[in-house]
Amino acid sequence: MECFFSPSDNVNNTIINHIRTANSDLEVAVMLLTRREIAYAVSDVADSSVMVSFLVNSKEGCITQTGTPAVDDYRVVNAIVSACQGRFIDYTGGGIMHNKYMIVDQSNTASDPFVWTGSHNWSASADMDNDENSIAIHDATIANIYYQNFAKIITMGDVIYDITDFKLPANSLKVYPNPANEQFTVSLPETTATTSQIALYDFTGRCVYSTMKSRENSFSVSTVNFTPGLYILQVRSGEKFTTKKFW
Repeated sequence: MECFFSPSDNVNNTIINHIRTANSDLEVAVMLLTRREIAYAVSDVADSSVMVSFLVNSKEGCITQTGTPAVDDYRVVNAIVSACQGRFIDYTGGGIMHNKYMIVDQSNTASDPFVWTGSHNWSASADMDNDENSIAIHDATIANIYYQNFAKIITMGDVIYDITDFKLPANSLKVYPNPANEQFTVSLPETTATTSQIALYDFTGRCVYSTMKSRENSFSVSTVNFTPGLYILQVRSGEKFTTKKFW
């Protein structure tokens, strides 16, 4: 176990160093994220093939310093959103999702699975002004227990597709029947892009299906190899993308 305290221990930088140790997967549940340097660390490990799933209490609490995100703040959010590939979730369940934890490499027992948690928000105030505590628990069992909680609460939210102009028109992607039976049909949005990348994620954020389609209006997918549950379908056409939640 490791213990850290604010404002004496430069905790935000320590969070970044712990994020960078991820080799397989990273799950984060934090009420808010206002520090660009932490956001970049998350997008960097996601870009390095680590499976990242990120849950916040509200997208309005992401990378905002004054309540109205600046242009560069938007760019940072989009960097994470893009890197997480449909696994950046805005909590919409009851109450406030006031967690401040991350789980590193819970699926890889050979890679030091651990949980980071405590009272420290991922913000400048927590780092420099408040009396806060943080703890890293290096234990595979504890990491799995936290992961079970994460897998539950991530279903209580909506995917954040973007913060600026990268979203395809609302309701342009259709999945039916919903809930699906032996197969489901995907009706793609109209786009000027020549191809569309389709990816299907289960509720834990794992990609269970992916394909490329060239200007095809609709196609069907068999559910024979899928377990019952919540899924998120992401379609990316050029620089634009959209998602659809279905069962």
